[in-house]
Amino acid sequence: MTQYIIIGLTMLALILTMPAHAAEKPTTRHVGVCVVYLSVAGTDKAITDEVWRLAGSNIHQARAFAELWKLGYDDAQGDMRTSYLIEGEQACRVLGMPDSMLLPIRSKVNPAVQTKQGPSTGIPLRRSPGIPDLSGYDFETRHSIELACISENGKGPVAYGACLNQQIASLQRSPGIPDLSGYDFETRHSIELACISENGKGPVAYGRCLRKHVESLSSTLPKSH
Repeated sequence: MTQYIIIGLTMLALILTMPAHAAEKPTTRHVGVCVVYLSVAGTDKAITDEVWRLAGSNIHQARAFAELWKLGYDDAQGDMRTSYLIEGEQACRVLGMPDSMLLPIRSKVNPAVQTKQGPSTGIPLRRSPGIPDLSGYDFETRHSIELACISENGKGPVAYGACLNQQIASLQRSPGIPDLSGYDFETRHSIELACISENGKGPVAYGRCLRKHVESLSSTLPKSH
């Protein structure tokens, strides 16, 4: 156990100094989600403390994201719970944690999950031609699309691809998910928390909920004369 902790801390220390090269840029959201995921798996606190350090001076934001994610995770059941565990693993992977650490955790908390990387070789599995590429979408949109189709994912690539394509088609006829970056963190966090259940229905429903709260917020602002 001690050896595992030392190896884990060494790997995470390397992450702190290595240049970012992952396809997805690490954020405080990834830090918060990864910490909760590791905690759910019963990972040693020394390792989660090292992950918290990745947030730097933005530790307050990372902890708020962790609180939000934990709230959704605790309420989720079945396929939705599985989708949260998948997101947790992916968040840790974006931060640079290797499969040598993540795969034992997955086998403990979510053994049925299969990701794009094979458990023994680490070689990416070939993408099915029926599954559309979502890499062009921002994290929030892609995550909402995948959440909406999590139940179809277990039915094979044809059903999963059809669901993803349906979400994409609906998104093209919608304004999508609004940009909340102009709001202070507490306001943005509250809006996202109010719409957490809609997030699992896809970006159209999630975006509609977010816009409703944005419009409600705007109506409370004093009007200039």
